[in-house]
Amino acid sequence: MYDRVRESVPEGVKVILFGQKQYDHDPADAVIGNVQMGMSGLTFELSYRGRTDTIHTNLVGKFNAENITAAALAALELGVDIDTVKSSVKELFIPGRLNFVEANGRHVIIDYAHNHMSYSSLFRTIRSIYPTDRLTALVGAMGDKAFGRRREAGQMTNVYADRVVITEQDSGSEHPAKIGSEIARYVHKLCKIVPRREAAIRYILDKSDPGDVIVLTGKGAEKTLRVGRNSVRPYAGDLEIVKAWLRTDMTIDAK
Repeated sequence: MYDRVRESVPEGVKVILFGQKQYDHDPADAVIGNVQMGMSGLTFELSYRGRTDTIHTNLVGKFNAENITAAALAALELGVDIDTVKSSVKELFIPGRLNFVEANGRHVIIDYAHNHMSYSSLFRTIRSIYPTDRLTALVGAMGDKAFGRRREAGQMTNVYADRVVITEQDSGSEHPAKIGSEIARYVHKLCKIVPRREAAIRYILDKSDPGDVIVLTGKGAEKTLRVGRNSVRPYAGDLEIVKAWLRTDMTIDAK
């Protein structure tokens, strides 16, 4: 497998290959091993240049072991020492990507996920942390294009969610309720359409109980919503809506 990649790269270009498997007949340059994940983050071993180091980060999602490894290998090749790499990745925050918020006992996760691949990665990660907790998913789909994502959103919630709320997600010239009804055709769980995104998030929080898991997909840290063919409207952002629900004088832990 690695040989095929090397052969596809122009001569003279340095290639560093890594993966979670090592093959005697086709060795990688770096290997990720012993990946462990929990609510406190991700820990894995990185073997490179004859040594193995343990890497810890507050990010979750096993895919982040690969993302961090790619960045770490690039840094090492540029002369950054491994201890600097390890300390640099301990505390990372990527706005809108797997952001966890503790909201009065509810576990709220905000993420940009908007298609089958990103939904699958997101929900598998969340279910590995909260395998049996009641999970409510907020989903939507863009208007005027990528119509197959409406089916993907509905079908993915059947696998991972207990309750589903459908709302706007850059609906463009289409009405959010129309898009929502098309998504709902594929949902076989308790489902409600709330066209206005701000109202949808408040609805989920109002109907939730301590211990519930709430997954807000599609917008991440974005602060606008596309409405009409060429217009956008300001949007406070998913995190800000959660904060407003909690009231400004209450403590919220976001990481």
